[in-house]
Amino acid sequence: MKTSQPFHVGDRVRTVQPLVSLPLGSRGTIYRAVRAGNLYGVLFDSEAILRVMHHDYLESAGHQQRTVGKRDD
Repeated sequence: MKTSQPFHVGDRVRTVQPLVSLPLGSRGTIYRAVRAGNLYGVLFDSEAILRVMHHDYLESAGHQQRTVGKRDD
Protein backbone atom coordinates (compact mmCIF):
# COMPACT_ATOMS: atom_id res chain seq x y z
CA MET A 1 0.00 0.00 0.00
CA LYS A 2 1.32 3.44 -0.92
CA THR A 3 1.31 6.20 1.66
CA SER A 4 0.40 9.75 0.73
CA GLN A 5 3.09 12.37 0.57
CA PRO A 6 3.01 15.23 3.05
CA PHE A 7 3.58 17.78 0.23
CA HIS A 8 2.49 18.16 -3.37
CA VAL A 9 3.75 20.15 -6.35
CA GLY A 10 2.95 23.82 -5.80
CA ASP A 11 2.84 23.63 -1.98
CA ARG A 12 4.62 26.38 -0.09
CA VAL A 13 7.11 25.04 2.49
CA ARG A 14 9.81 26.28 4.88
CA THR A 15 12.87 24.66 6.42
CA VAL A 16 12.59 23.35 9.99
CA GLN A 17 16.31 23.55 10.71
CA PRO A 18 19.18 25.63 9.35
CA LEU A 19 21.04 24.08 6.42
CA VAL A 20 24.10 25.14 4.42
CA SER A 21 23.24 28.60 3.02
CA LEU A 22 19.58 28.23 4.07
CA PRO A 23 18.59 29.68 7.44
CA LEU A 24 15.81 28.24 9.58
CA GLY A 25 12.42 29.16 8.12
CA SER A 26 13.61 29.65 4.52
CA ARG A 27 10.53 29.56 2.28
CA GLY A 28 10.13 27.90 -1.08
CA THR A 29 7.78 26.08 -3.42
CA ILE A 30 7.66 22.36 -4.14
CA TYR A 31 8.60 22.03 -7.82
CA ARG A 32 8.89 18.26 -8.07
CA ALA A 33 7.78 15.39 -5.83
CA VAL A 34 9.31 11.90 -6.01
CA ARG A 35 7.38 9.19 -4.16
CA ALA A 36 10.40 6.96 -3.63
CA GLY A 37 12.28 8.31 -0.65
CA ASN A 38 9.93 11.24 0.12
CA LEU A 39 12.20 13.61 -1.80
CA TYR A 40 11.22 16.99 -3.16
CA GLY A 41 12.71 19.47 -5.56
CA VAL A 42 12.25 22.84 -3.88
CA LEU A 43 12.76 26.29 -5.39
CA PHE A 44 13.59 28.51 -2.44
CA ASP A 45 12.64 32.18 -2.64
CA SER A 46 16.22 33.22 -1.81
CA GLU A 47 17.92 31.09 -4.50
CA ALA A 48 17.74 30.52 -8.24
CA ILE A 49 18.56 26.80 -8.06
CA LEU A 50 16.45 23.71 -7.41
CA ARG A 51 17.40 21.90 -4.19
CA VAL A 52 16.58 18.27 -3.45
CA MET A 53 15.18 18.02 0.08
CA HIS A 54 13.87 15.17 2.23
CA HIS A 55 10.45 15.80 3.77
CA ASP A 56 11.93 15.68 7.31
CA TYR A 57 13.61 19.05 6.66
CA LEU A 58 10.40 20.79 5.56
CA GLU A 59 7.06 21.91 6.95
CA SER A 60 4.05 23.60 5.42
CA ALA A 61 4.31 27.37 5.03
CA GLY A 62 0.60 27.91 4.42
CA HIS A 63 -2.04 27.33 1.81
CA GLN A 64 -0.62 29.52 -0.97
CA GLN A 65 0.05 27.35 -4.00
CA ARG A 66 1.77 27.98 -7.31
CA THR A 67 1.28 26.06 -10.54
CA VAL A 68 4.82 24.87 -11.21
CA GLY A 69 6.77 21.68 -11.67
CA LYS A 70 5.74 18.11 -12.12
CA ARG A 71 5.38 14.94 -10.13
CA ASP A 72 7.48 11.84 -10.76
CA ASP A 73 5.77 8.57 -9.85
